[in-house]
Amino acid sequence: MLTSPCSRCLLCASSSSHSYVGRGLPCLLAVVLGHVGLHETRDGRRFGRGMAVAGLVLGYVFVAPMVLFTIMVFFGGVVGAATPTSTP
Repeated sequence: MLTSPCSRCLLCASSSSHSYVGRGLPCLLAVVLGHVGLHETRDGRRFGRGMAVAGLVLGYVFVAPMVLFTIMVFFGGVVGAATPTSTP
């Protein structure tokens, strides 16, 4: 019997929708709360699994480019600092 929606699933869905605006903490919250929501809905007594999956997908869709951009900026800074510049 289904009792109530998973409260973390609702938070996950709301944090993933805010990811379009902030891109920082809401994305990470969507990933963390999505995993927690999947764990809570695993046995089938609570519903909201679709919201947990949606939060995970949207969270990872926005976390992946942030990680790639951070890596590119870091290595660009390292290469830029290590490359000597000639002055005329």
